[in-house]
Amino acid sequence: MKVASLKERVRLLKDKVLNIRPSLCSERGRIVTESFEKTEGLPQLSRRAAAFKDTLENMSIHIAPGELIVGNQAGKPRAAPLFPEFSISFLEEELEDFPERPFDAFEVDDETRAVVKKISPYWKGKTHEDRVMALTRLVLPHDILVAWDEESFVLDDVVYVGVRKASGDGHIIPDYEKLLAQGFQGVIQEASKVAESLDLATDPDAYRNKLFLEAVKTSYEAAVNFVLRYSRLAKEMSTEATESRDDLRKLADVCQGIADRPPHSFQEALQLVYFIHLLIHIESNGHSVSLGRMDKHLYPYYKSDLDQGRLTRNEAVELVECFYLKLFELSKVRPWSETRYKSGYPLFMTITLGGQTKDGDDATNELTYVFLDALAETRLPQPTVILRVHSKSPHELVAHACEALAKHGGGLPAFFGDEVVVLALTRLGISPDEARDYAIVGCSEAVVPGKSLSIVGGTCYFNLL
Repeated sequence: MKVASLKERVRLLKDKVLNIRPSLCSERGRIVTESFEKTEGLPQLSRRAAAFKDTLENMSIHIAPGELIVGNQAGKPRAAPLFPEFSISFLEEELEDFPERPFDAFEVDDETRAVVKKISPYWKGKTHEDRVMALTRLVLPHDILVAWDEESFVLDDVVYVGVRKASGDGHIIPDYEKLLAQGFQGVIQEASKVAESLDLATDPDAYRNKLFLEAVKTSYEAAVNFVLRYSRLAKEMSTEATESRDDLRKLADVCQGIADRPPHSFQEALQLVYFIHLLIHIESNGHSVSLGRMDKHLYPYYKSDLDQGRLTRNEAVELVECFYLKLFELSKVRPWSETRYKSGYPLFMTITLGGQTKDGDDATNELTYVFLDALAETRLPQPTVILRVHSKSPHELVAHACEALAKHGGGLPAFFGDEVVVLALTRLGISPDEARDYAIVGCSEAVVPGKSLSIVGGTCYFNLL
């Protein structure tokens, strides 16, 4: 099966995004600060949900010409939003240095400088970093504390944990199987139903659970309205467009559809997945947020569209290529102390293909090849696409993946061996059927999608020498 060449639409979108110089976007930082100022005194959970809602209602949105998958993290493609609730100090201290960095540089405009200066006083002593630093000073014994370099967060050049002192984390794969089956509205209905069943009279955990469920409802209702904003924008743009009118009308219908119900088509399912992934990055300053077994989860929509003549294989490849490009647009700004260890604006977003069914049969399907073809054609460094292989993997799949690897030229797809990984997971006490359903998150951690957090506790970088 020969890998095709890049289509004109995707080539233009790729050229555009690759030629954008990354920048900082002040929108989120300003909106979140204004929101937190209004919610002083409320529980942190409620404040974060309110800030998320305010962000989605007030941030700017845009649809680029030719896009088939939509959704922006910031005011410009490849712009990194500000997360002052995690850290404000490095933004203040490094603001003038971001454009001059030897790598992972960010343009900073006058508006961003003004916003950072304006919001900084509010966040002094209130950030995630402030809490981490204060707690560390409290708990470390004196003989260890003297070896601790506060600025770099290093213990005598042996232990480094600065990666998480000023940042969110991530390292999750959402339960896309459930999200695709229920859609946004299904999760809202589930949260409402559980909230109604709480025993506030006798259950000591009921009030905490009520706060959580209310935050879930606030967040998902805000997500629905965010998606509807794109539907309205696409509809408005279609009235003035000429060449892309049909695409925009379809985008309007796609966004309206997934706001109202679970997805029905391949494009709707892919768009829902992207919105969920995007919303996580808007809400929490994380990385290593991964997508799991996309060929497995999206195949029913692909096959249904193909069988009913609503989609061709080439159109599916084009949609996945647009999906990859939207993932590549996402960005994150880190302190230089962290950036110096990892360059290339990495977000460590992983997509897992191939592998086995829960019963141990081969899980390869036509969409596995579609995702590999899209990878080979776009030749992007992100997302990280990996292929699970095992003794029953088709020879043609491995050969096709090797062709994609050669064409990509950047080490993707990566290959993971099921026999070793599944055995390792079962030795940890995970059931065989769940172990066979593993996906890779972040760098190379094998987890059960929707059920795992691969970095619990104070995970650190150790210098074993």
